[in-house]
Amino acid sequence: MTAGSNITITNGNGTISIAAAGGGREVLTANRTYYVGFLPGTAGTGQITVTSGTPATITCTGHALAADTPVIFTAGASIRGGTTGSLPAGIVEGATYYVRTVLNANQFTVSYTLGGTAISTAASSTGSCFIRAGNDSNTGLNYDASATGALLTVNRAIDLVASIDLGPYNVTIQLCKGRYVEQINTKTFVGAGPVTIRGNPSNPAEVYLSPYSGVNAALSPSDSQIVRSGNIITYAGGIAHGLQIGTPIRFFGFGSAAWTGIGVWNPQSTQPGTEYYVSSQNFTSTQFSISATSNLASVVTLNPLSSALWIGSPGMLNVNVIGQYNLNGVSFGSNTYAYGLRTSLAFMEITNTEFGGPGNTGNHIWATNGSFIYMIGNITVSQARINASYSTSLFAMGESSVLSMRGASFTLVGSLVFNNFARMTRMCTFIADSFSFSGPAATGQRFLIEFNSTARVIGLGAGPTFPSSLPGSSDQTQASIDSTQCSVNFSTS
Repeated sequence: MTAGSNITITNGNGTISIAAAGGGREVLTANRTYYVGFLPGTAGTGQITVTSGTPATITCTGHALAADTPVIFTAGASIRGGTTGSLPAGIVEGATYYVRTVLNANQFTVSYTLGGTAISTAASSTGSCFIRAGNDSNTGLNYDASATGALLTVNRAIDLVASIDLGPYNVTIQLCKGRYVEQINTKTFVGAGPVTIRGNPSNPAEVYLSPYSGVNAALSPSDSQIVRSGNIITYAGGIAHGLQIGTPIRFFGFGSAAWTGIGVWNPQSTQPGTEYYVSSQNFTSTQFSISATSNLASVVTLNPLSSALWIGSPGMLNVNVIGQYNLNGVSFGSNTYAYGLRTSLAFMEITNTEFGGPGNTGNHIWATNGSFIYMIGNITVSQARINASYSTSLFAMGESSVLSMRGASFTLVGSLVFNNFARMTRMCTFIADSFSFSGPAATGQRFLIEFNSTARVIGLGAGPTFPSSLPGSSDQTQASIDSTQCSVNFSTS
């Protein structure tokens, strides 16, 4: 029997066919790496400058890019860790552009659409900015621009993983330096795995997962509610939206009904919303329409409003499948109402990861439905999650999930203030012995353990585990206890 062939069984009752391992899939014979993005240029850094003009000129020394190559821009300011730089209005981080005209070995122009009009800008870039290239029609097996070279998006790499049989082997999805604004949604894979999404373990800030919220950072969550007039969207208060043409966005609403005709994320479920793009039609500083495709081909028809809608995203990375996905060497940003990592039924090992970025609601991790999250190695927290209207936690678990921090080394950056460091609700388990903290003092409740959940914390209040100033101001074993809490267990041995 060849790999991927079916098993046929015949007896007196007839013939049945059972799909064998592989099932027509490619079957791996060794570990595999899929590459997402490569950094062009002689130096291999992808560093670029944008010079204003009609059209604007992109300079990348020795870029070696061909016309029609898809590219994505990243502003230096998004590469946290000392890099600065901004892109001019008219070029959106994370949006897909295409090389329009190769001017010479060091310069080219770009367009919104394949073969479209080259983009013009009234200003130039500042500081250090970057570009990455790739193509989702490639195989992703090499770090270059060939047909077997790098992919453009993480979700395409996940599609490829889902299409093969891993057998006993592992797959790594290797992300190059840059900001990734796509909402990443995992899929079930065949075989043992694990599948590891890997950035730069020695400098996680260089690989930045941060979808657009469509909300100016200065706005409160209530300001992000939107209304429609025909196919035109505005914020409820007529506030400037701060978006650019081509910006990828998602919508979410509470309750079973929202606007019909568009895919909306309901925070009460784990299903992601559909990604749309800000259209060039009807675009002003306070209003916009949306397109269903990144080439902005047409405006989506918006049907009557049946419940309140906001602009936002359920999370940067959604792992809602059975199977082990690992995370190594990435940095999470955030936005209003978003989670960094959202899981259901997942087993994950997380190491060399930074949780940070702007935002005032949502959890860094929200794991539910029997998820097992194992945090190990170096973990940096550079942004707290606190909002007076919402009980947000840095790390939150629900519905029989497990969070283990055994052996993790946490670094806190800045004077963090949070509602709770960790929240366990509805029969969850928190394992937090043999781990350490460094950094300045933090303010907030250590744990919220409720609804028959338990916590195992050895040495709490003494030694390197949760010293008196990190996090929380008390040396006592603290938990929020109410009448529905059935069991709290702080083990000291």
